[in-house]
Amino acid sequence: MHRRGFLGAVGVTLIGSRSGISGHGSGEAQETGRALDAQAFHAARQHADTRFERIAYVERGRGAGALFLHGFPLNGYQWRGALERLAHRRRCIAPDFLGLGYTQPARDASLAPENQAEMLVTLLDKLGVATIDVVANDSGGAVAQLLAVRHPDRVRTLLLTNCDTELDSPPAGTQAGDRAGASGTLRRALARPLGS
Repeated sequence: MHRRGFLGAVGVTLIGSRSGISGHGSGEAQETGRALDAQAFHAARQHADTRFERIAYVERGRGAGALFLHGFPLNGYQWRGALERLAHRRRCIAPDFLGLGYTQPARDASLAPENQAEMLVTLLDKLGVATIDVVANDSGGAVAQLLAVRHPDRVRTLLLTNCDTELDSPPAGTQAGDRAGASGTLRRALARPLGS
């Protein structure tokens, strides 16, 4: 599949996941994989030990790589439906950012977008992925843009959906949340109202 076809399939998948439509770009009416539930997604989670510590990710499918970047305060689970729908076309990788999800960053790790982008390069190296199609949402878009600018040889295509583009990304108002994510207090604070 060519890049343009992949981007079309991702777009249809993103729209379909919100409206219940299944199918692919190019008019195919083929049933695709169902989204993993939370338990199955957690069971599929893998970890890569890197200089950034232990990076959590879920990988589905084979072929050319596609990297799915989540926003704050989410994790790779955000992309569960897209991974299953596109795994027959791409090697889909959904990592958890430093300080979010199940990634265990070094105690003094910076959670700045620049550091997140470098973590992704390290993860891709560890997984043996030379080039990647990047799909990003929310604050993951800032990281995706840095990845594309700093490593243009690694990013084949870039699809941004409702992303941060601020020059001072992340905004100053989120810095306390970034620190809470790094220390683990954010997870505990969010768990209380959710009853988990």
